[in-house]
Amino acid sequence: MEYAKQMGFSIVRSQDALLPSTMEKLLPYAEELGIHLAIELHGPWSPSTPVFQEYAELFARKNSDYLGIVMDFSAFASGAPATVLNRLPDDICNKPLLQEINRLYATTEIPEPELIEMIRAKGGDEVDEYITRKLIFSIDASAKMGTPYYRTKPDYEGFRHLLKWSKYMHGKFFYVDENYNCPGIDYPTYVRIMKEEGFDGFIASEYEGGHFDPTVSEEEQIIRHIDMLEKLWNEV
Repeated sequence: MEYAKQMGFSIVRSQDALLPSTMEKLLPYAEELGIHLAIELHGPWSPSTPVFQEYAELFARKNSDYLGIVMDFSAFASGAPATVLNRLPDDICNKPLLQEINRLYATTEIPEPELIEMIRAKGGDEVDEYITRKLIFSIDASAKMGTPYYRTKPDYEGFRHLLKWSKYMHGKFFYVDENYNCPGIDYPTYVRIMKEEGFDGFIASEYEGGHFDPTVSEEEQIIRHIDMLEKLWNEV
């Protein structure tokens, strides 16, 4: 925090190795330095994860402008990116079938074993099963940050509740199409909530789609993401 102050930064972001009890002990230092100390909420954690309920209790109890949260939109994504299969050769698997499985994985709560059975029932083979397990299904939540995406049920009210303690967010995304749609992350609803709650902080456009399709222009994607956010904000 001292180095951040010296370099002119107003926010220091930590991750959940900084426990709520330790964060509380650091509050007097943050206040003295004039630094906003924030914890990052990253998938697979969500606002309902017990430790983040502890952070929220701390924020409410202290009611300090110098404690808060950085919400990463990976915590509000709904499954694998729409482009997750793009880097595979077209003849290596049944892409139309796996794209349908990916859509079902992201938009429903069908258990993974049932989706595997569906692959076989619709003419898929062991290669399709293998790719689904490796590329579409996210790892168990206990493994934490082993994958850049998660099958998470969007928590709109949890987002709204934490928003009052947020000055900055990570606008995680994997792909924005030419019509400014971002599959897998319900930006329209989250932007509406931000505007309803009077959010006046910052959102960093954090593109991670290069993991899945390196042929997509990162510069174009970041421009689209910024344009999408501005469009959604103005439409609410």
